[in-house]
Amino acid sequence: MADAQANAGPISTVPEFGNAFSTGNFIGSIITKYNTAVFESILSPFVQVLGTTTPTTHNNLSGLNLGDYLHLTAAEYAALLAGIVQGDITQEINAQTGTTYTLVDADHGKLVTLSNASAITLTVPTGLRADFECAVMQLGAGAATFTASGTTINNRQSFTVTAGQYALAGIRQYTTSTFVTTGDMA
Repeated sequence: MADAQANAGPISTVPEFGNAFSTGNFIGSIITKYNTAVFESILSPFVQVLGTTTPTTHNNLSGLNLGDYLHLTAAEYAALLAGIVQGDITQEINAQTGTTYTLVDADHGKLVTLSNASAITLTVPTGLRADFECAVMQLGAGAATFTASGTTINNRQSFTVTAGQYALAGIRQYTTSTFVTTGDMA
């Protein structure tokens, strides 16, 4: 183990341990800080008797500073692998092809695409989450008109319609039932 510690370098990839665990051949553990060559802990059955209880948490990594390691829940890890972590990797798209669409809470953080040859009415209702915001893109020839339904929609230039094909606009609720639009609008 002294040789392993002396010759250690920064870890750039996580080794594949799945096969060893699936056959019950656990040979030890090494805990290291991210991007360093210093081992925090080495456990081996050849040096000490390892516990036989199932671990319940790995959050208590003593000696590490906040930010020295990453911890994802199983759901966060699955979402990361699926590429749906909003803001960091991709933005989900809600594709609409009709001539009317009413925004819903599920559109928060998404890109709502509107594709139709005819004019499109985009309704902004009451009851959307307090921090609601989304992007809206006109993909077809039909312009999208932002229409209030029990809400107030403000725009710096009093624009209410997307400016043309491939126009990108944004909408954000900044106080209860009051929204502001921005972007490529006319």
